[in-house]
Amino acid sequence: MTRIKRTAAAAIELAICLPLLITITIFTLDAANVQYAKITLDSAVRNGVHRGATMQFTPFTYENWRDMAEQSIREEMETMSDFESQNFQVNVEATEQNDRVTVVATATYQISTLFNWSGRGTELTLARQYEMRQVR
Repeated sequence: MTRIKRTAAAAIELAICLPLLITITIFTLDAANVQYAKITLDSAVRNGVHRGATMQFTPFTYENWRDMAEQSIREEMETMSDFESQNFQVNVEATEQNDRVTVVATATYQISTLFNWSGRGTELTLARQYEMRQVR
């Protein structure tokens, strides 16, 4: 193979492979961003329900207790560099049954992706819910 043919073959290979490599890189970065948001949401909700389960409340302090648990979840979500608070919803509730208090924390976070992951567009809604029995 002559030098000119090798150069031409290398140019064709670059023209084919470079767009493919760039696409794979962007896809990987988008997937990593989704995983990062999932892990952060999971950790935030788990820590919030844990905090709510380890703090006692009375009927008079219930609102403050709930606000404290929800704020703990929000604070952890704010550690994400591209966190958008308008796309985040959180709810912490406590239910009592048979002298046992169960704390339930639910959160949803909507993120924008570059690729259509769910088949319904580039907006992806992540949701997490944890339950924990309150420690007395």
